[in-house]
Amino acid sequence: MATSLDETSLARALRGKLAGERPAIVWEHEGDAVLVHLAALAVELSAGIVLVSVPLETDQTGRGIVSCSFAIGEAGRGGEMFAVAGELPHGDAVLVARWGRLLQEAIWSALVALVDDPSVVSGSPRHPRVRVERGVFAWTTTRGREPA
Repeated sequence: MATSLDETSLARALRGKLAGERPAIVWEHEGDAVLVHLAALAVELSAGIVLVSVPLETDQTGRGIVSCSFAIGEAGRGGEMFAVAGELPHGDAVLVARWGRLLQEAIWSALVALVDDPSVVSGSPRHPRVRVERGVFAWTTTRGREPA
């Protein structure tokens, strides 16, 4: 059974996987700390791309946005068996250098955790959407009934 998630639904589901209901969390790593503003996490979907943007904040940098993009296959085109991410996310250079890879890994882990989560509900019929089925993410423009 496939589940389709629009941008709003996917952002909400990612927030839940990353921090439950908390609007922000503090990550600490190797003596450094960053405030992750999950309430402002945003998702953009386009042909084969999932872009997740999250504001991060430190005492040294202030608040800046870091965006992680994942290229995924298109549903029904035989390419849905892969996902590719850039080497590093984009955004504030200092935040990306220190926290980019950790953010990218956390977002990817949250995306993977959504695959078989029965609590994830189908998104609205707005498009584009991400289709999740049998452990696979794929971009789709399918309206109404999902293809088998």
